[in-house]
Amino acid sequence: MHAEFAYLFRHALLRDAAYELQLPAARAALHLNVLEIVEGLYGGLPPEPGASTGISANFETLPIDEVAAELADHAQSAAGAASPAAPELLQRLRIYLKRAAIHAGRAFQNRQSARLWLRAAEMQEGEARAHALLSAARMVGSAGHASEAEALTRAALETVDIPDCSSVLLPDCLEQLGHLRSTAEQMDEAEPHYLRGLELCQRHNHARKATSLRIRLAHVCLRTGRLDDSHALYTQAMHESRERSDAATEALSVAGLASVTAAQGRHAEADELFEKALAMHRQQGDRRSESVTLGNMASYLWRTKQWQRAEDAMRRVLPLHREVGNRRFEAKALGGLASYALLQNQPGQALAMAQEALKIDREVGNPVEEGLHLCTIGRCLVLLGRLEEAETSWRTGVALLRQQKVAEWVEYSISFMREVCAKAGVPPFE
Repeated sequence: MHAEFAYLFRHALLRDAAYELQLPAARAALHLNVLEIVEGLYGGLPPEPGASTGISANFETLPIDEVAAELADHAQSAAGAASPAAPELLQRLRIYLKRAAIHAGRAFQNRQSARLWLRAAEMQEGEARAHALLSAARMVGSAGHASEAEALTRAALETVDIPDCSSVLLPDCLEQLGHLRSTAEQMDEAEPHYLRGLELCQRHNHARKATSLRIRLAHVCLRTGRLDDSHALYTQAMHESRERSDAATEALSVAGLASVTAAQGRHAEADELFEKALAMHRQQGDRRSESVTLGNMASYLWRTKQWQRAEDAMRRVLPLHREVGNRRFEAKALGGLASYALLQNQPGQALAMAQEALKIDREVGNPVEEGLHLCTIGRCLVLLGRLEEAETSWRTGVALLRQQKVAEWVEYSISFMREVCAKAGVPPFE
């Protein structure tokens, strides 16, 4: 073994052995000393985040947040040796877990944030526990893991879903469930969650959350072809957010209006609205919303056959999705770039990107995009002369799309396969 690595290995063993030789009470005292010294260096114990913090943007970042996760570990180790654990140490543990979770989420460390929120949930009850579970669900969902996010959201909902509950946490949970269904293209299941949440907001005067739910509902209307209803809801949400000087929500409304006007064929207006929304997202520092809006703009440009502009938008959005940890949309951008490469008669390059997208689809559990990317892989393989593999991939993809009941994508995939087969001079797979 190399001398340097041998030294490091033995050093780690000696460190761990020395730590384990300490009596539990002595170890706890050492952890407490470190906790208090570091706290002192950063100006003392920070405030506990409010009930809605972590879901909303209402959070004051402090320098101590950089080390909050380490301080949570020290607080837990110090409290673990006490019997019973000192309430003051448990309070500090809870504060640092929450602050560390929010800090990780804002750095797009979605999985780390979710783990910290789940630790916070374990030591709380009632609405505080539900809030921590929902925050974990949102982080997991942001990473693209929809089934896990739904399980956590339903666990939160069980805590607050009671007939006389007036907390905004209940419509928060309903919004998250609807969003998960919407992301899976299950609009008929998403809409009832949004409508119930909106009714609760109107009953209990949760005006800000009502605006958020109108934006969600407007998206469902857009995806189901009710363009006038979608336009009206986005417009109402835009005016409400503007009256409250809520620039972040206003930007989401403007982005939605861009998608509606694009679907209505008003392309010049859509271009202006997309650029306006992107500028507003950047002004707010909202990288996640910027990535979603830019992705929607790329999809619109693709549908209207503005190929070069679409390719440019997809190349711009791909690093954004990677930055914010949005694996689901990263795969979507890769699939779009694969389709563009096919248009440029680059099937080898297209195949590599589609296969990378497929890997992500399976990682996050996104069967609709998995079906689409299997079909794209089939088209690539046709052009590469690998017809047997092509037919297997395409038929598997179409079967998956039919299973997910997304007829428009089935027709889309059939249409593109016919074009590719005609170009290659082979019979279509029908």
